[in-house]
Amino acid sequence: MPYLSVPQLLKRWTRPPRGSGVFTRQSVYRVFRFPDFPAPAVTDSEGLTKLYSAADIVRFEEAHPELTDGDAKWRKIRKAGRRALYARRLKGAPPPPDV
Repeated sequence: MPYLSVPQLLKRWTRPPRGSGVFTRQSVYRVFRFPDFPAPAVTDSEGLTKLYSAADIVRFEEAHPELTDGDAKWRKIRKAGRRALYARRLKGAPPPPDV
């Protein structure tokens, strides 16, 4: 069974030169905090080196296409922006100025 390390996940989710997906190493650690991110398959005795099952990562990527597809990422960002604007309007705040 193949395993993936954190640097391999970073390489897998970054697309140079105009990336689509996760852009920085810190973003990979942010993805680790997703509630449905798979637990490490192998961890060393000190808990510093974690390896993730490739099959689990593939299932996670299917559930989160924004990690590998730039268009899916922009759709997700735009959707979050529309939700924030709608919530702001519900509170009675004026819309943000067009820049």
